[in-house]
Amino acid sequence: MRRSATVLATLLLTTTVACTPLVPTPAPEPDETRHAFEPSALPAPRAAAPGAPHLALAPVRAGARLDGRRMVYRGADGRRAAFVENRWVAPPEQELADWLVAALEAAGGVAAVIAPGGRGHAELLLEAELLRLELDAVPAPGALRLELRLQLVTARDREVLATTRLRESEPLDTPGPAAMAAASGRALARLLETAAGFVRDAVPVAGSTRG
Repeated sequence: MRRSATVLATLLLTTTVACTPLVPTPAPEPDETRHAFEPSALPAPRAAAPGAPHLALAPVRAGARLDGRRMVYRGADGRRAAFVENRWVAPPEQELADWLVAALEAAGGVAAVIAPGGRGHAELLLEAELLRLELDAVPAPGALRLELRLQLVTARDREVLATTRLRESEPLDTPGPAAMAAASGRALARLLETAAGFVRDAVPVAGSTRG
């Protein structure tokens, strides 16, 4: 009797296993290389003028041409695409916010900079939108295009004090995403220097708004 029960249990187990559909093993993700969007240098430190205002940086917005962490390029047919196995470490507009804070603090146009989401009293607000970060791949090896829109307003009533649109272009040394990231660092360094100068020049106009 025991032997019959054992044989029956074995048959049931074998039938259950045989009838269970096989679950496919997920294919491994392809190796992904990540690149930092960081400047090759920051503006040289300068001392802020006595009585310089405090500035808050609004969260940097992403323009329509950006695509999250994807590294975008424009090919010979004029269409935009992205490298398959290469991405930015983080969305570029998020990394740009950190670099803008560092550059503006070093540049001396304001007494202090409050990062997005930070707390503190500021007389001025800087709004930024990263409009373009892509590789024009033709002619080879291509050129990195970088574009940023800035608007300086009063924090109290959002009065517009100054607006600018900054553009940088940097040729690649060799084709490919690694060279694109290196070129973006050189272009970003110049863009941060220009952005800091923009704020320094616009801040005196805001002198009567402080208080």
